[in-house]
Amino acid sequence: MRQLKPCPFCGGEAVLYHETNLIPVYDENGAYIGADIDASPAYVECMDCGAMGQTFDNGEEEDGNKAVAAWNKRKEQIK
Repeated sequence: MRQLKPCPFCGGEAVLYHETNLIPVYDENGAYIGADIDASPAYVECMDCGAMGQTFDNGEEEDGNKAVAAWNKRKEQIK
């Protein structure tokens, strides 16, 4: 995963919020039959001013990478 750029508004530190958990799945007899993935929405938030990036909630592990890419995207400064 790429490193987060500072907040574009205040220059503060940004943090990625995204959690994935494996949930065991059992049949009616209690036998383990597999696992399901539970993923919370992924987004980046500035710890100083509270600015938030785009939220990704597709239930995919790549959602965190998408949130970081969206946060790090900057328009080039016009001179």
